[in-house]
Amino acid sequence: MILTHRGERPLIPRSAYVAPSAVLCGAVNLGERARVLHGAILTAEDGEIWIGEDVVIMENALLRGRSQHPLSIGNAVLIGPHVHLNGA
Repeated sequence: MILTHRGERPLIPRSAYVAPSAVLCGAVNLGERARVLHGAILTAEDGEIWIGEDVVIMENALLRGRSQHPLSIGNAVLIGPHVHLNGA
C-alpha cells in the first residue's frame, strides 16, 4: 500500500520491488533495486526515510522516520525480519 502523508508520497524507482502487503507512507525514498518484503512498514510520520540501492527490507520490519530522527539506510544493506528502527 502506497500512502500520501502530509502531502508527501513515496518515491519508488522501477527497479525496486514492494510486496503487495507492505506499507510505504509519506516521504519514503527507495533506492534502485531495493526490495520491501511482505508486511514491512516504512512510515515517514514527520521526517524522511532514505533507502539506498540494493537494500532488502525483510518481512514485518518497521522503519519510522521522525522530524528529530530521520532514517537513512546505506547501500547493500539487509534489514532483518521484525526489526524496529525509529530513526538512524
